[in-house]
Amino acid sequence: MQLNVVYLTDIALDGHGGRNYATREVFESLMRIFHGSVYLICPRLGDEMVERLGVSRERCGWLSYAGSRSVVRDIVIIMQMVWNFWKIARRTSDVLIVTRFTSLSIGALLLSRLFRVPMILLVRGYVPKDRVGSNLRKWYLNSLARACVNRSCGVFVAYEEIREWLVGIGAAREKIRLFYNCADPKKFRAIDRAEARRLIADRVGYFGEEFVVGFVGTLKEYHAVDVLLEAIRLLRWMNLRVHCLIVGDGPCREELVRLARDLGIGSYVRFAGSVEHDRVNEFICACDLMYGYIRKDYGSPIKCYEYLSCGRLVLARNTEELRFVKDLGVGYLFDNPGPDEIAEKIAGFMNLGADEIKLRSVLGREFVVKERSWDLLAREIREMVREVGGV
Repeated sequence: MQLNVVYLTDIALDGHGGRNYATREVFESLMRIFHGSVYLICPRLGDEMVERLGVSRERCGWLSYAGSRSVVRDIVIIMQMVWNFWKIARRTSDVLIVTRFTSLSIGALLLSRLFRVPMILLVRGYVPKDRVGSNLRKWYLNSLARACVNRSCGVFVAYEEIREWLVGIGAAREKIRLFYNCADPKKFRAIDRAEARRLIADRVGYFGEEFVVGFVGTLKEYHAVDVLLEAIRLLRWMNLRVHCLIVGDGPCREELVRLARDLGIGSYVRFAGSVEHDRVNEFICACDLMYGYIRKDYGSPIKCYEYLSCGRLVLARNTEELRFVKDLGVGYLFDNPGPDEIAEKIAGFMNLGADEIKLRSVLGREFVVKERSWDLLAREIREMVREVGGV
């Protein structure tokens, strides 16, 4: 019996944030694992993106808007979800809804109940402390999350704090599985450093043989890029020829540019700005070591898996999820580090031999391929549905 997956999301798959990229990569993994038996209901996509996703337009249903903005828009989106799903359900059977939790997951909940079809819920990044709003909104989100979990045949959460939140609001613990965020090893593949530096020279200039520490992501306070810049200054004071490549944009960009200048390292730090997602691996591979530390004490850092998938070692926060980084020797973990501690680890990495770095790089990528690939999530979804008798 062939299972037909309906991937339902109000998140724009052609958007340029980490949330958008991850949501798109989950869809791509479902296409691979379910051999194309996947329908898509999402905010409208252009022809180029539809072609890149490998899905036919006959299997797509469009929403007029992305995300929740107003009550009227929300009602329109939910009505479009119902209409598009009805068109799918009337011509196919054995349907499974896969959806990522948002404030509009009420649409998926409604469809699952109305059409009596099973649902898999993905809760990848929401924790109440991430959100601000009225008590009414918090009550709504808690009530919606509880109802969605209890309706679902299975739930995959990205980190332990999400599971504890859901159980705390009355959701069924036995339905919830911990499955960390992942990367797409096919997209984040290793490129020779010299070749990568030639590929990005049009954006940031050519690094030559300089040692480069890189960062890719939204420039927000919790990414602690300021600590990295202060560490670069210490390393330059030690007469180490260290450069820094910052890829991404965000509210802290101007502040970070000013900080680099004030620290006297402006000529050693290059800001690439936002780059096309399909080119991110070029920028990662142009670096020698990647920075993925965050100030948050929770979360599942996709960027660290992308770094490792590209064959680059990482500087990251010391969490249970990333304990393998220390165990395999594929990077360095920190608890609330200062610039001196970051600088010390970078200097230590610079002293490693080329063969040692290559060996650790291979170990890091192999771990991502085997343990942190989005295809593994799609396989888990398939197995979970089989366990509950859905296929």
